[in-house]
Amino acid sequence: MPTSYRLWSADSAWCSYQVHREDQFEPAIRSLVRADGQQPTGDVELVPEPFGPQGEWSISIRHTGRTIGYVDGADAPAWAGVVRRVIASGCVPTTGANIVANDYGSYVYIALSEPAQALPFNDPPAAHYTLLPRSSPVQVTKEEEYYGALLKFVPPGGRAAMFVTLHEREPLSPKSKPLVEVRIDDECIGQLTPQTSLRYLPMIQRLASRGLLTAARGDIVGSAVAAEVRVHAMKANEVDNDFLSIGIAMLPTLVPVQSDPRAYDISKMSAIMQPPPPVRPPPPPPEPPDGSVVRFDSGRYNYVAVRRGDHWETSATQNWGIVNESMRWDQLATPGRRFEIADGWSPIDLRTDPRVRQHLAVVRFIIDDQYLAAINIDPYGNDEGDWYTTVTGQAESVLPIGDRPSWSQISSFGKSIQMPTQWVPVM
Repeated sequence: MPTSYRLWSADSAWCSYQVHREDQFEPAIRSLVRADGQQPTGDVELVPEPFGPQGEWSISIRHTGRTIGYVDGADAPAWAGVVRRVIASGCVPTTGANIVANDYGSYVYIALSEPAQALPFNDPPAAHYTLLPRSSPVQVTKEEEYYGALLKFVPPGGRAAMFVTLHEREPLSPKSKPLVEVRIDDECIGQLTPQTSLRYLPMIQRLASRGLLTAARGDIVGSAVAAEVRVHAMKANEVDNDFLSIGIAMLPTLVPVQSDPRAYDISKMSAIMQPPPPVRPPPPPPEPPDGSVVRFDSGRYNYVAVRRGDHWETSATQNWGIVNESMRWDQLATPGRRFEIADGWSPIDLRTDPRVRQHLAVVRFIIDDQYLAAINIDPYGNDEGDWYTTVTGQAESVLPIGDRPSWSQISSFGKSIQMPTQWVPVM
């Protein structure tokens, strides 16, 4: 099983990169949603597919073995070097993700900021080390005293992520405060301020007592004449005791950077670059007979629907979501929706029947020869409730009630009002 390698930029970037939605990946995305409606969590993998649908630079986005999209074809070439360098190193690049699947559609957002910040430009320390968890950046000072060493680390593009190491520097005099020295490839390129140093020193000393070097993520920005470095690492008061006692976080050494992404040897990882089989939605349950009333939830909202011939009219109020006013059964009975069918009906007493005030109470009735149903989504038992009906936009123009009437309107205009005697799961 290949090792996951989380892109450095994933730790600091918001999941702001929206993946283009394609219908073919909708079943895979929705298969990630748990039965209780909980949205999927965890990182996604970025896997190059040289023979993918977007040409040689195709980069698939995968979650738990499912392809849920691709990096946009216009952006993929810029990220080809990043993902191929990781793959050529025997690892799989991962990044943060925010995946949402609800009544309005499915959306995938991932953390992709800048390719230059995604991977360290240098190798990890050769000595035993632990990598500090990421935190808000701290500016390195006194770089001007180390320009001879610092400038040679400025990459051609002027900006890069870097491994840095933090070292305790002995005070120059009894009155001097202890300082933290910052190094790149074991060459000093600056120091932290005395105040900031005090927030790192206890941790550096604790790790040193265990024979571990303190490493951190850093970034360098500069040119041929000037440069500055920042350190992105938790301070002693931010880490937990487990990290100080047993935590050893190390990253694999990546193969050298290549200017041409094609130069990376990714052949040894050919198996993982094969597209996984597409996720097929399970077949819907058998369609209930004409005139049936079903109640269902979509993981977020509750609905009722009535079968009228070859289609179902639902209590949705719009036609721009995943649940629309009129749908075929194969559109309505998608994975993740749990259906109950009303089995048996009984008349209600319009004046005293307490069932109409119950949360998710359902009634069926007739208005002007229109066979309708309504669901009460009010959770507080109010007399008027909060009712949604199967009145469509077209029927609303001719009927005396709309898609969100009060109970007074339903009971005034509805005829033959009945409630289910029981609900049976639609299997």
